[in-house]
Amino acid sequence: MSGRSEKGLNGPAADIALSVCVCTYNRADDLAFALESLARLRVPQGRGVEFIIVDNASTDTTPAVLSAAAARFPFPLKTLREPIRGSGAAHNCALQHARGEVIAWTDDDCVPAEDWIERILAHFDADPTLEILTGRIELYDQSHYPITINTSLEPANTNSVLGANMAFRRRLPERIGVFDPRFGAGAPLRAAEDAEFAFRALRGGSRIAYTPDVLLYHNHKRVTHDQVMRLRRNYIHGEGAMLMKHLLAGDSTAARRFYWNIHSIIGHIFRPLPAIPARADNAKLLLEFFAGALKYLRFSLPWTRLPGQEPRGRGAGGVA
Repeated sequence: MSGRSEKGLNGPAADIALSVCVCTYNRADDLAFALESLARLRVPQGRGVEFIIVDNASTDTTPAVLSAAAARFPFPLKTLREPIRGSGAAHNCALQHARGEVIAWTDDDCVPAEDWIERILAHFDADPTLEILTGRIELYDQSHYPITINTSLEPANTNSVLGANMAFRRRLPERIGVFDPRFGAGAPLRAAEDAEFAFRALRGGSRIAYTPDVLLYHNHKRVTHDQVMRLRRNYIHGEGAMLMKHLLAGDSTAARRFYWNIHSIIGHIFRPLPAIPARADNAKLLLEFFAGALKYLRFSLPWTRLPGQEPRGRGAGGVA
């Protein structure tokens, strides 16, 4: 399954160099703060930028926040609503409306550095072969747990992304397909829409560049062990599903990663990490990994369906 959608990308607009996309769900206060930070970003002279915010069926005051922002935002702003829950579906909604040659992503609880756009465009301008990059993520508040961050200062090629700070050329999803809507927060497979997309990019021959000068700050607010474990369980659930997807397709890299995930978690049960000291916690992660893999098997059957979609055979949206 490629992750392709029946609805492809619109054509690019010659005057838009970059589309900045944010998907949000029931985080009205965080979104208002994020929009204030986005409004302060610097844009290189002569380069067009658009901002796309996708409300993924929020039930809080998110629509009011977006309405207020639209009246005063200093850049072109599109506000969209995606009724199918899940960040994979929300990402695809943004992609269908993005007109930039480069498409950048951040989260509704992130604060990009003021030169974030400048740095992203500089990397793609400097290397026409570069198709996808991921940047540095620091904690916004040092009292938050050090998770969902990458603080390395060394540029490198990498095999993964953090979707809160990611950008790619529009030709990449045109070539490998869009996001798989079964993955992501709020979707059946709970996480890994960004990891699954990046895995297909790598297997399709793209190089993923880690560019630490592309900097933002994550204001995730997780401070308790229970909050961190809930997130880790969602992530490992999505990882198991993602690897099962590509293992079933015969990908040897996915098979090796599937094995080493199991090997690593079992090792941590007997030699717990400082960050996850309880053997019971590691056992829960192992069960989540298998649960995600098994759930993918169920959702890959041609007669199953996602909310709001027809049954998914190989001819229906290309996501079988």
